[in-house]
Amino acid sequence: MLALARAADEEFDFETQIHRLLQAAALGNLQALETLPNLVRTQASSEEIFAFGKILFNLGEIHKAEEFLAAADVGGNPEASHFLGVIKEKQGDRAGAIDYWVKAIEAGNSQSMYELSGVGHLSDDLSIKLLEMSAEKGNHQAQMKLAEMFLERNQTAEALHWLFAAATKGDEKAYALLLLHWEKGSKSAEILENLAWLATKFADLDRGREFWQLAAEHGSSAALVEIVQQNLTDTEEQTLRDKINQSVALGDANGIFAMAKLTEKTGDLVE
Repeated sequence: MLALARAADEEFDFETQIHRLLQAAALGNLQALETLPNLVRTQASSEEIFAFGKILFNLGEIHKAEEFLAAADVGGNPEASHFLGVIKEKQGDRAGAIDYWVKAIEAGNSQSMYELSGVGHLSDDLSIKLLEMSAEKGNHQAQMKLAEMFLERNQTAEALHWLFAAATKGDEKAYALLLLHWEKGSKSAEILENLAWLATKFADLDRGREFWQLAAEHGSSAALVEIVQQNLTDTEEQTLRDKINQSVALGDANGIFAMAKLTEKTGDLVE
């Protein structure tokens, strides 16, 4: 029993050691970078082999990275296949890059879908299909590329769809393009609510207030809850009371909640 416990402790300590060395290597620690290769070759897990290969890749050590990424690729890691494709492309081996990207795509890698979509000899239809597959998996580069392509084609609805998706992930360019083009698309309450939430996300508070007001004008009861928490003029407050009364009369839960919030704020009952 003692021997088994000691062996378990040693395994835990070793895993902790590699983990800490990988953390140090990612920060460019030379001692860790010198110590890790032999440890990773002989005793690391497949995930640790890939992690070290990726660290070397990010540090620009492409030749060294290739060895460990290839080992992870053999172990079935689709991210390793993707990075090997990027390395082959950098080396001028387009055929090799495509082979690795196709392998990664078969395992669902969205970044390889994006990279392969830009290979020059693909048909437009296949390139767009790859971009859409990547974008649907949440790749914001693909989402932006599709949005810009649809804007160039004056396909506003499609462009706005992908701009919303990219902006939700924090892409500032996508948000800026939304502000330029949103009026060309649908002005439904749901769209305006989403624009208001995005404005809040990007700390664009004046624009957010504007979108909440527009959403309320288009029948959004959720917007009433947001507006009631803002500093309002007397005229704005009276307009809000009227909208809340209409919403409450319809039995809308958001309207009832907005009524409660306004009552709490002003001390007056909404008639």
